[in-house]
Amino acid sequence: MPPSASSIAPPIARVTPGSVSTDAVAAFIVTAAVAEQHDTKPRESGPVAIAPRATSQALPLGRVSFDTASMVVSRKSIAAAILVRREDDAGQNAKIAWRTIDGSAVAGRDYGGPSSGEANFQEGQTLRNIYIPIVNRAEAAGDKSFVVELTGASPSAQLESTHRIIVVTIQGGG
Repeated sequence: MPPSASSIAPPIARVTPGSVSTDAVAAFIVTAAVAEQHDTKPRESGPVAIAPRATSQALPLGRVSFDTASMVVSRKSIAAAILVRREDDAGQNAKIAWRTIDGSAVAGRDYGGPSSGEANFQEGQTLRNIYIPIVNRAEAAGDKSFVVELTGASPSAQLESTHRIIVVTIQGGG
């Protein structure tokens, strides 16, 4: 009998502002990837407001993912423009839900904007950007990073098993 997924992947601890280092963010990403490979889901810190997927679809679903696993932005940037790609577009409107997770970068201090949201794909649209404002703090030294995670999709889309999480590094000064 194969081992249960809970014995393979350890549970993910709740992330709170100020309690996470860059190493902890990396551990979160690795744990989430292991959990995905074993058909388990990381524990969510909040509700996802996306309707459940229908069991049968007449049209193929559009696969949605981040374009890359990580990106670097300057502290002088206005925003991190995070590219989301939809492949195999079935020509339908679709929504995806996302959230930010503090790491060594903290919401309100290093980056701004809402902590979660939705990105809408119109019929035939294959690319969307999620914009996360960057706080220009001249006194900040060293690089800081945070995570953006895709957390749900409308019935006309499915999240890819890879590239559901992107690490955004804000390049510090001096």
